[in-house]
Order: sequence, then structure tokens, then C-alpha cells
Amino acid sequence: MKLITFSRPDGTQTAGVVRDGKVIDVAKAAPNLPHTVRGLIEAGALPSLAEAANRADLAAAPDLETVTLCAPLPNPGKIVCLAGNYQEHIREGGGTEKDKAKSPPHLFMKPTTTILAPGAATPYPKVTDQLDHEIELGVVIGRSAKEVTVDQAADCVAGYMICNDVSSRRLVGLTTSDRTKSEREAFFDWLTGKWQDGALPMGPYLVTPDEIPDVHALTMTLTVNGEARQQGSTGQMIHTVPEIVAFASRLMTLEPADIISTGTPAGVGSSTGKFLHPGDRIECTIEGLGRLVSTIATS
Repeated sequence: MKLITFSRPDGTQTAGVVRDGKVIDVAKAAPNLPHTVRGLIEAGALPSLAEAANRADLAAAPDLETVTLCAPLPNPGKIVCLAGNYQEHIREGGGTEKDKAKSPPHLFMKPTTTILAPGAATPYPKVTDQLDHEIELGVVIGRSAKEVTVDQAADCVAGYMICNDVSSRRLVGLTTSDRTKSEREAFFDWLTGKWQDGALPMGPYLVTPDEIPDVHALTMTLTVNGEARQQGSTGQMIHTVPEIVAFASRLMTLEPADIISTGTPAGVGSSTGKFLHPGDRIECTIEGLGRLVSTIATS
């Protein structure tokens, strides 16, 4: 099942199911169920929704291309991200190959104000002159998870979607005098460079696991103005989705509708020298999860 959040003509947002290129309005097809993607996940209602969507009459349903898409999950509880989860990405940044047996997943978080709808524009942050892209597999949590095992972790996943972890690589204008760039300063510059508004385009939809036979065998491609910048596979992840979920659940309670963005393959601008500029069009594709398009605002 492919879940979306879309805007009705009156501006209200509601959940929908994409079937055969048509959009089924959850409020009409299943009025007894929650009408938001988060509400559906929190209520454990996705199986009931799938049954209702299969019964829905598509004759009056609008075409997907005619609706205004929002982020599939515009109001998650929290957004957890991974740094350095692909060996080639680590190497291109000057690091050495990671031994997963000796190094756990490196987690950080992004605020929910980074969320951006498909087709929307990321504002070019005033705090940077080096804006970068990172295509990533997004994982949405389906049920509460605290200290789960790797074997239990797969049952905690509600679905998958495309994320683009837009990053401000070099911060400017934050102080009135030169700073001593210590290792600590460099780390926090990197971290806070992930926090700018609109810096996490996501979508176009949330795909439930039954439609993804092997989440660790999906091709990934990111292009900028038609030029391929990143090409990889989720099979190149160092830490797998169940390993990430299990590890994160040891540090915090993962709640229904939380998002985990699982890291990026090689090809980022900080390594190639090709950064994003106002007016750029970014297209992210992950096999089975659709195509996420966003732009960089011109003003």
C-alpha cells in the first residue's frame, strides 16, 4: 500500500491511498478510521485501511497528478538520522573503512521544521555557502519499540519512503570574529548544518513493507538538473534497517510515526565539490518507493 498526505481544495490535509494511479481519500473510503497518516499508524489501522482501499470505487477518485502532495508524514514525533552508514561515503570524505562489529550506528536528530513536501523548494540557508544533498532510505516506525532485538525490529516498521538530508556543509556569519576551529567546533558545525528549515524533503509516499520484497536490495539515484550525482544501493548500508531500529531502541523509545533516515551513499557535494545552488532541481529515486522531486529556492 502507498500512503500519502494531500491537500483538499479547501486547504485541509488528509491521508490518501494511491491505487492504480488514483487517490483514495481515507476519510471517504474508511470514515471510521483516523484521517491522518500518523493517526492511522498510531491506531494500528493500516491493515484495516488496506482492506477498505481494496474495496474503494476508483471511478470518482482523482488522479495522483491532480492532487497537491504534502510530506507523507508531516508531523512525526521525532526524526532520527544516521551518519556514515555507507563505506564509500566514509571513504570519499577521507575516513577509513568502518568495522561494524566495533562501531555502532552513529545517530543524530533533525527538527521537524526540516520536513519539506514533494515538489516544494528548500530555502537557501543564510548560514551557509555550501549546500549539499544526501539521498537516503527513510524508515517509519509502526509500533512502540524499546530495547527490541534485531529479530524483533522488522515487525516495528510501518513503511519506507525517500528522504533527502539536505546539509549546510560550511557555516558562515554566525559569529562576529574568527573562531578557533577545534574538533568540537567542527562537529557542532556539521551537526547544526543539518537543522535548517526545509532541509528534509520526503516522499512522495510511504510504502508499506509488503510491497518491498527486500529493503536491502533497492537501487538509489540522485540527480541535480538531470546530472547523476549519487548512485548506490540500500544493500551497501553498513548497519541494516533491523540493526538500526534495535540499536536506536536501546537509546530511546521509538514511537509510532517516528522517522529514521538511514544514511547516504557516495557522491555528495562535499566530496565532489559540486554543491547545490538556487534554482537547482533535485530528483531522488529509490526502487519501489517512487521519485521525490524538490528544488532550491531562488530567493
